[in-house]
Amino acid sequence: MRKSLTMTDGIITTPESNRFLEAAQDLPRLPACELHRLNIALPAGALATGKPGIF
Repeated sequence: MRKSLTMTDGIITTPESNRFLEAAQDLPRLPACELHRLNIALPAGALATGKPGIF
């Protein structure tokens, strides 16, 4: 848990990190219709835009 918090510090909000970790810990009991809870919402502008390429 601490490793995840360290790796995402400054990238996602603490509430979003906690929400994801709770969903991940609940994974064995998570029905298929709830798997969307494992998606992480990033703040606007958090992703860098890459240069155009072949792929």
